[in-house]
Amino acid sequence: MKVTCTILLSILFLASCGVSSRGPATSSQIGQALVAGGEFSDDEKNTAIRICYALRSKNTNFRANFLDQDFRFLITERDCDGEEANSTITAQLKGQSSNDQMIYSGLDSSKHFANVITDQDGPMSGLCSSLLQGGNPQRSILSGNDLVSFSFYATSQDFMIRRVANKVGEGFIINLEERYTILTDPTSSGLKIGKVSLATKDETCSNGAVATISQQALD
Repeated sequence: MKVTCTILLSILFLASCGVSSRGPATSSQIGQALVAGGEFSDDEKNTAIRICYALRSKNTNFRANFLDQDFRFLITERDCDGEEANSTITAQLKGQSSNDQMIYSGLDSSKHFANVITDQDGPMSGLCSSLLQGGNPQRSILSGNDLVSFSFYATSQDFMIRRVANKVGEGFIINLEERYTILTDPTSSGLKIGKVSLATKDETCSNGAVATISQQALD
């Protein structure tokens, strides 16, 4: 209970901080160059920390309250040939133990956002590990031959953008971009704090087109 209270107080404190609605570039950057390094602004860092606390609470709350329950998602996609499709999918939250990554069973992990993001699993795990210990991680990190960059911004909600760039010549060109809207207000979100209410992905196709997918939580 003491740990939970500490987390909630931290989130409430960060939520009260004045966060500028003008964050980093929020439109799609597919096909543009990505530069290594760079630090987060104070506003971005506050938003990132707030998201990490929310994801930490989610890791506990979802395992304790929502395993084996149904979650509905509206999926909107456009493939590399420009074909569009919409569907509503019901998936069950699964996680065998506290060490297993939770998944939405019923979503296609090859294209949907089937893995449940927490402070320990998913794209934010490394950043959260550093930020929640008072660290000052860099915006961009090398991962093999790819350069991975994170951006954060806040309006009435909190957002995270993850961009992946392939090495091309001496530089890096963005070929994958994921955007997440994450519930961080403990008052309005309740036990579902940290839930991703909307996730979108743009990815370059071999034919030069850009495939997109959007996954909106309906529950």
